[in-house]
Amino acid sequence: MARKGSSPGMASALITSTPQGNYALLIGSLRYGLSQTWLGLSALVSLMPDVYVGIDYLDSDKLKQLTFHELAHASHYRLVGNAYWQDLTLLEITHDNENGQPYGDGTYAGAGQVALAESWAEHIGNIYADHVYQNNTNLDQSYQDKIEEATIFSGFIPNGLHNDLEDIGEFGTQNINDNVQDFTYNQMFYSLGSGTLTLQQYRDNLVNNHLGSTPNTVNQVDDLFNSY
Repeated sequence: MARKGSSPGMASALITSTPQGNYALLIGSLRYGLSQTWLGLSALVSLMPDVYVGIDYLDSDKLKQLTFHELAHASHYRLVGNAYWQDLTLLEITHDNENGQPYGDGTYAGAGQVALAESWAEHIGNIYADHVYQNNTNLDQSYQDKIEEATIFSGFIPNGLHNDLEDIGEFGTQNINDNVQDFTYNQMFYSLGSGTLTLQQYRDNLVNNHLGSTPNTVNQVDDLFNSY
């Protein structure tokens, strides 16, 4: 979402907050002839696409799942705005491949923001890939299985949480206490606004604003979130 956001603001944040900012300056100067300055990096950011997918996968189902994942990020960006997304971008750049994990180990300040954004995008990616492919995939399992799984990606990103808020009961033998149902995608999405930086805040938004429209109790919701 680089061009929709503030290129100068992101450029300044990259330079001051990440070592990768200096790498971007160098790459920009070599590839685009941009000066190795804040202005040069700002110009580089302005050239970046708002959504980048690439062709990392040869199988169409995997590529479409990635596309849906990235489009989910784009819609989330429209909800939360530039400042939130700039912070999220810096967190993911800073902790990329940290301790062998693509998003770090989740022990750093701000990890909750990463957990929310990435789990939501992964869930939406799987949901829409399942709509297209169902059991006809090149995976070892169906996308429905992936949706149902309570995979905690990188050790702290709860991919299965959003599905558990909508359905009831747990797939397979997992240590998830899921007696929660009937939270809607509209309720979940708008509970992921710019003030929602942790799983606890996500839980609070759902309970405080939407619990009464569901058959769930506070204890049932707490049991589910505590499982993650």
